[in-house]
Amino acid sequence: VSANNDLSSPIPEHRETQLVYLRELMRMTSDLGARLLRVFLGWPGVTRIPQGGGRYDIARRVWRVEHEDFSEAEIWDWCRQGLTESARYAGDFGVTLALQNHAPVIKDYPDVLRMVREVNSHHLKVCLDAPLLLQKDEASIRKAAQEVGSQQVLSHFGGEYETAPDGTVKGEPFYLPFVRAMHEIGYSGYIGYELCHPLPVV
Repeated sequence: VSANNDLSSPIPEHRETQLVYLRELMRMTSDLGARLLRVFLGWPGVTRIPQGGGRYDIARRVWRVEHEDFSEAEIWDWCRQGLTESARYAGDFGVTLALQNHAPVIKDYPDVLRMVREVNSHHLKVCLDAPLLLQKDEASIRKAAQEVGSQQVLSHFGGEYETAPDGTVKGEPFYLPFVRAMHEIGYSGYIGYELCHPLPVV
C-alpha cells in the first residue's frame, strides 16, 4: 500500500490530518493482510484537472510558498516527529513503514538512512528506488544498496520502459546494476510499478 503523505507542513493542523490519514492507511494495510506501507516525508501533491489526469506544478507552487519562511532543519524536525508517531501506530497495526527516497524533503538516499536512524523504530525501513537516486552509475548504485543493506524492504520502477513497434523493449540502463546490487544485499522483496498521479488522458 502506498501513502501520498506530507509530514512537512509548518501548519500543525495539516500535519495532524496527515497522521490520521497515515493511521487509517495502516489500518487498511493490516486489514488487507499486507505488511508494508510506503511513505514520504514531504509530498506536494497532485492537482486533478477537468480534462482528466493531473498536474504537479500547481501543488508544487503551493508547497514552496508554504515552506519558504522555514529552515530545512525545522522542516526535518516536523517530519521526524510525524514519522516517529506514525511508526508507533505501525507497531499497533503490525505493519512496516517503507520510507522512499523521494523529494522534496529527501534529497537522496543518505537522508532516508538518517531519518530511519533518528526515528529508531523496528517499524520503519527503507524503500530505495533506482530512478530517484541522484547518481545512477554502477558504482554509486552498488554503494547505495550496500549502505541500505537489510533495511531495504520495497522498491519501485515508474514506467522507464517502452515497447517499440517491432516488439523490442527499451529501458533505462541503471536497472541492471540496481537489480544486481539488490541481489548482492540479499533483497528478496518486490520491485513494483508505481505512478504517483492520475493517468493522463491519451
